[in-house]
Amino acid sequence: MEFPKNISVNDENDIIRRIQNGETDLFLTISAKYLPVINHYVSALDFNLSDRDDIIQEGLMALYSATRVYDFSSASFSTFASVCIKRSLLSALRHIYQKKHIPVHLIDNIDDISVIDGLGPEEAVINNESFTYFLDKIKLSLSSFEYSVLAAYLKFGNYNETADYLNVSVKNINNALQRIRKKILKINR
Repeated sequence: MEFPKNISVNDENDIIRRIQNGETDLFLTISAKYLPVINHYVSALDFNLSDRDDIIQEGLMALYSATRVYDFSSASFSTFASVCIKRSLLSALRHIYQKKHIPVHLIDNIDDISVIDGLGPEEAVINNESFTYFLDKIKLSLSSFEYSVLAAYLKFGNYNETADYLNVSVKNINNALQRIRKKILKINR
């Protein structure tokens, strides 16, 4: 399937609105246009070639997140997407080369956390779908370190144990949780 790479700004904005309204299959059109941009940024980074696919995937996730949160009021989408992609790629690269890299097996998966309530089966399914949707929005907006902090904080419930578990300072945990709160509040609007 051939995707148009030269999409006009108006067509691009229309596609983004449609993606935001649930037509996620149109993301392929946007990704076809911006994949060369992602590849350009990836080629400028210094990393192990075995991580290339992961880094490109980070760029695509940042692009998808950009399409979901773009508000059409400030910068053009191409500028907004470029900034989101650059930041995500740099964050991924920092994570790869971080001296205190957190092994994945030490991080509890936030998907395993269940919400228990006294609702009937229909309400439970609807609430679970809403919760899953909200959780997906959180995952897209948080960096991998912020996501690790959130999962650990939900497990331990305090800053000191979270910091010990992740082998970082309490100040790093506090800063990350402040950023997480702001991002979650922005999502919840």
